[in-house]
Amino acid sequence: MGMNSQGHSGTDDYYEKHALEYFERTVGADMSPLYDSFLALVPPGGRILDAGAGSGRDLREFVRRGYRCRGIDASPSLARLAHEYSSAPCDVQRIEELDESAAYDGIWACASLLHLPKMTLVDALARLHKALVPLGALFASVQEGEGEQFDRSGRFFALYTPSEFLEAAAAAGFAIVRSWRSEDVLRDHVGPRWINVLARAGLSAPR
Repeated sequence: MGMNSQGHSGTDDYYEKHALEYFERTVGADMSPLYDSFLALVPPGGRILDAGAGSGRDLREFVRRGYRCRGIDASPSLARLAHEYSSAPCDVQRIEELDESAAYDGIWACASLLHLPKMTLVDALARLHKALVPLGALFASVQEGEGEQFDRSGRFFALYTPSEFLEAAAAAGFAIVRSWRSEDVLRDHVGPRWINVLARAGLSAPR
């Protein structure tokens, strides 16, 4: 348990202290190809949860495109900034605290699952699965690599191989639509490589 709380505290402290800086650094990233791929699986005007809303960049775009949106973020400062930027409700909540059933047509988890200890990943994905309607869409991205680590700022990261992450998604009840690797959009070819997954919630709950 120690690493779980330690991972949270250092990561939480970072985002609380650096919320505005993080907002300014990430808010301008061009994510349009990802939006298009994800939204192709969500009915027009559908309900979307941004799980780990960060700056509110993605929430704002989903609202602009006519979706009914809600965000969650563990950082009170980021949740406030995301709400102000997107106009969508954004609550202070962790993915691992989510407890909703068939509430969303799509869930967007962009670079948020990577702050959870690996041992909690399948449970977190199962919570996202439960929150989706049958055949609801999930987009998730994590950093590629191996093991778990803290960066210089004290943030906790879990790194995954593609097969490791896809197996966790399948164990949580998701059917993979597409998976691919990409470079970091915030840093030119020196940042981390990302594993991106588009999936649909299976018709039945995971065993």
